[in-house]
Amino acid sequence: MKIGKDVVLDGIDTMEQALEPVSYRDGADLDENQLYLTPWQMVWRRFFRNRLAVIGMVTLVVMALFCYLVPLFYPYSETEQFYTDKATGEEIRTYESDRLTNAVLKSLEKPTSNHILGTNEVGQDMLARLMYGGRISLMVGFVVVAVELFLGVILGGVAGYYGGIPNAIIMRMVDIISSVPFMPLMLIIAALLI
Repeated sequence: MKIGKDVVLDGIDTMEQALEPVSYRDGADLDENQLYLTPWQMVWRRFFRNRLAVIGMVTLVVMALFCYLVPLFYPYSETEQFYTDKATGEEIRTYESDRLTNAVLKSLEKPTSNHILGTNEVGQDMLARLMYGGRISLMVGFVVVAVELFLGVILGGVAGYYGGIPNAIIMRMVDIISSVPFMPLMLIIAALLI
């Protein structure tokens, strides 16, 4: 079959045969050992070949497990305060209010077997605070990425679909946002929040 001026397809007589997938043609020359992958399989294969991506994913999973799963089994909450009995030196927890009359706040204690990272100024366990604080940090990160993804897909779709003036306006907005230096902006925001 001849297509156009210079393109000739040998062994194909009709346009239907030309458009038919190669694997369905009679006598198609396919390697039996050839590996066929779906698009998602190709994405995962490429992802796992990138060491930094795998290290980042493992780190994120470990942080998420540390912040969301470990507090279920950890004996202290992030708001619980600890005291020391003056007479016996025994540790007293906040819910033991009947024993707090003769107790001193256990503030800025060094790490021990009970408090692996010690306690802060108000007698709270630092490891519990770290786990609960990590939840907030991870949630902020995930929400920011989700909002950026949503806005990026919407604005990119509008710019790509309509082109012309909407594309130019959206691209100039992105250029303006990208031109703002990151570190000075963060320093200004930090100074305003203090």
